Amino acid sequence: VDRIMGCGGVPPLISFLSSESEDLQANAAGAIQSICFQKEGRQFMREQGVIPAILPLLSSKNIKVQTRSVGAVHNISSEAE
Repeated sequence: VDRIMGCGGVPPLISFLSSESEDLQANAAGAIQSICFQKEGRQFMREQGVIPAILPLLSSKNIKVQTRSVGAVHNISSEAE
């Protein structure tokens, strides 16, 4: 996660969310979901503006895109207690 955040990998992931390719959308949402599993990743993604980029995918007709987007939003909104 640190390497992806440190080498500039997050902006491309966010841009892939608006791709016309549903496979690319699903894979990007899945990667974001994984990054947001860690506290540093959640904060970094929020700062990068991922929330407005991923919300439209929640209503995708593609179940894979929708499921991974839901998982990403869940992880983004989670905080360890």
